[in-house]
Amino acid sequence: SALGGDYVLVNDLSSETEGYDDYAGSSANDGAGWLPIGNSSNPFYGSFDGQGYSISDIYINRSSHFIGLFGLIEKGTLEEKASIKNLCVLNMNVTITGAYSSIGILCGNMDVSSGKGEIPIENVEVSGVIYGDGISYTGGIAGSAQYVNFQKCKSNTTITTGSSKDRIGGFVGQVFYSTFRNCYASGSVSGGSQIGGFLGRAGTDCFYNCYSSTSVSGSGSYVGGFAGHTYGNDIVKEVYWDTEASGQ
Repeated sequence: SALGGDYVLVNDLSSETEGYDDYAGSSANDGAGWLPIGNSSNPFYGSFDGQGYSISDIYINRSSHFIGLFGLIEKGTLEEKASIKNLCVLNMNVTITGAYSSIGILCGNMDVSSGKGEIPIENVEVSGVIYGDGISYTGGIAGSAQYVNFQKCKSNTTITTGSSKDRIGGFVGQVFYSTFRNCYASGSVSGGSQIGGFLGRAGTDCFYNCYSSTSVSGSGSYVGGFAGHTYGNDIVKEVYWDTEASGQ
């Protein structure tokens, strides 16, 4: 399957690239813009190496779950690779109409079947704007993640959602059983409850040397400069947030 292939980016892609608007611009797909790679019926389970190049200026205006450059990345067997590395996804513009979840710039949702290892996400940078009154489980890098190993990743994202919405984070919205090393979040997030500069809701994760300077505002409970709501056996070492920038 093409969704299980090994891919390498060989140059920068942006709105200046010939033919780009046909796939990733505001006129693509009858105004819906970019169609995310992988969905709940057919997830992406291959490998993607950006080789340090960038994909910029993607436009998305949709009413659905699993939104990002990738919609759903899933590792269902030990043999499947499911990895992303050395990639910049910059200046993405996402608008979601309706009550939908799992929204992120790199990926909407990353998941691994129990006991099948983890998904490595290494040396990835994202930036952009995500807007939707009804969105939840939303983050800069990923909306939701389970069994993911994030290393040397950073997000600078403005995320705006409704005052009743939850699980919004500058880096990831909701995360379980994952590891973060040398990761950074900036930008701004606003919503209801479980809102955090780095993550919205987390359980049983490991954080090493992570930092957030995200501006945070939430109208409900569990609002924090780094994390909104954490529970379970989290391991947290050398984790910081900027109290002035976050307002928390």
